[in-house]
Amino acid sequence: MTKDVAKKVINMLFDMYDKNNDTFINHKTQAIILDFIGGEPLMNVELIDYICSTFVDECIKRDHPWQYTWRASMISNGKYYFTEETQKFLNKFKGSISFGITLDGPKEIHDACRIYPDGTGNFNDAYKAFLHYNKHFLQTSTTKMTIAPENLLNLHSVIKFFIENQSNEINLNCIFEHEWTIDEGRLLYQELKKTADYILKIGNDSDIMVSIFDNTIGQSKDLNDDQNWCGGTMGMLSFDPEGLAYPCIRYMSSSLGDERAPLIIGSADGLFVTKKQQDLRDYLESITRITQSTQECIDCPIASGCAWCSAWNYQETGSVNKRSTHICNAHKARVLANVYFWNKAFD
Repeated sequence: MTKDVAKKVINMLFDMYDKNNDTFINHKTQAIILDFIGGEPLMNVELIDYICSTFVDECIKRDHPWQYTWRASMISNGKYYFTEETQKFLNKFKGSISFGITLDGPKEIHDACRIYPDGTGNFNDAYKAFLHYNKHFLQTSTTKMTIAPENLLNLHSVIKFFIENQSNEINLNCIFEHEWTIDEGRLLYQELKKTADYILKIGNDSDIMVSIFDNTIGQSKDLNDDQNWCGGTMGMLSFDPEGLAYPCIRYMSSSLGDERAPLIIGSADGLFVTKKQQDLRDYLESITRITQSTQECIDCPIASGCAWCSAWNYQETGSVNKRSTHICNAHKARVLANVYFWNKAFD
């Protein structure tokens, strides 16, 4: 992305706030998160610094409330973390950055899939950056892990690795794209039971949050609770390097590949300019939990906490308004593991 395109995007955010329309941004928008996604963001930290600086300057010039609430968000593999440019950027915006290092667990697990072009693993770079950032920039050590069939057998050992390395906030979610089998759900349950026993053994005073254990999930949902789970229906405005706009980054061709046409809603020069873009806006805004769900999902006794990705719905079925149920067995396993965890926790 060029700086000119970036400046157009920034101006558009403030213009939408001033116009106070319903789409994306209005006077109810209390904060803005500038999320830098796609590849390794620190390869172009100069541009990210420019975007953040320009956004903050505009906030100050306008005396805008976002100057107190804005955040920048990004995930890095750690390779460029210790460069002078990156360290200056992190210190410059310290307190306003949600930053994380991609770490899949111990070295043998991480390096099995995160490999540089020369064949060496990324673990040493990632782990060193992980420890440094957590020590110098965070009060809480946060990490994120995506659960897939390929790492199920290592799930407990990976979570234990994070906890032993002083991570006290561990966010987990199962991938949406895979159609989870009953056997995989059973294995997920067994791994989560091991993790539950380990956390309970440490004790409640450990102040550890593992997001997959949540005592609010696994209940039925009222028909009036009709909100779409995902922000991919006009809730996550995204721009590609050329300045084309999308309802979410997951609708870009870089995510969809050749399977589906990208869903474009405009550009940095204007949103919903054409009749096609306006129709797409109306279509996405009409989608609710009920409209996209099967009757089985609507009547499900453990529906709360069951997640889905609207763009994956589109990629799999060709319709954003047709909910994928690939995650069903994984959700059932998670709910069972939560029953196990919370029954023991409150025993």
